[in-house]
Amino acid sequence: MQNRNYSTNSIVEAGLITSIVVILMLMNVYIPIFSLFGEFILPIPITVLFLRHDFKITIISVIVSGIIIAAVYNPISAVSSSVLFGIIGITLGYLIKKNKSTGTILIFLSLAFAAVTIIDFGIYVTLIDKGGVTGFINYTLSQFKDSVSMAKQMYSKMGVSNEQLQLIDQIANMFNKDYIISVIPAVITIISITFSYLNYAVTERVLRRLNYNVKPLKSFVEFHVDAKAGSLIGIALVIGLLLKNNNILYGNSIAVSSQYILQIALLLDGFALAAYYLRSRFKMSKLFTVIIILFTGFSQLSILYVTAGFIDIFFDFRKLNPCKREKN
Repeated sequence: MQNRNYSTNSIVEAGLITSIVVILMLMNVYIPIFSLFGEFILPIPITVLFLRHDFKITIISVIVSGIIIAAVYNPISAVSSSVLFGIIGITLGYLIKKNKSTGTILIFLSLAFAAVTIIDFGIYVTLIDKGGVTGFINYTLSQFKDSVSMAKQMYSKMGVSNEQLQLIDQIANMFNKDYIISVIPAVITIISITFSYLNYAVTERVLRRLNYNVKPLKSFVEFHVDAKAGSLIGIALVIGLLLKNNNILYGNSIAVSSQYILQIALLLDGFALAAYYLRSRFKMSKLFTVIIILFTGFSQLSILYVTAGFIDIFFDFRKLNPCKREKN
């Protein structure tokens, strides 16, 4: 009798979750502003269902949701959306259920987002745009050049000098087909990490309201690039440079992407270090701290933050590395 009740409850809850997912997916399609938040919200019902039941019930809910969307809207969008909320929701639910650390959750969630991004992009360029990766890049470059041309005309009417307009041309010429291909891994990595962080932040709040015990995200001032992570990115950069110098395929892409990822990681470490000292040592408010970092961090002073982040890898000024704390 208990097994029967459990089965009935599972089916009822799976049906409710499926209905919620279908509604959210349709809102994601028909309400443009909702699509900005859809990727963070859509996986949450699937995560909740996985936590309450099991993999089998969750997969059934994902498949049924996809079938309904395919019937009422578009089969391609149904496949794309089902892959998105299915993989992300199940991954997060599994990791929370296994009581994994926040760091482990973010790593695997980032990998899941990367896989979903690649699959989603593949579906778009092959089934929707039908121009392939090359066609997509060429279209993007064409749109970019048109935007630059319009901007130059506007600046010219405003009285901007020819020297400054030539500088715009020099920057625009950097964005060619080879450059876009070389930064694709970095873009996917950065997007995946950002989306995984936002998804976990939103899901954590929802699950806490549902009385689930979820490990909290650490404060931004605790962000730290440890020596292992920094070394891995550095090794990837060196390998990329060696491959590039020997004219080996994808060498330039590995080198450029590793460079951007390392720079952004060090910049964020520098931001977190500055925020720590401004908040704890100088007792500045959170708003004033954010204003200072925004105004100085996105200027020529950003190199100071990158340098501070690099030094912090080795000296760990905030004593965040557990290994070093144990030694002390």
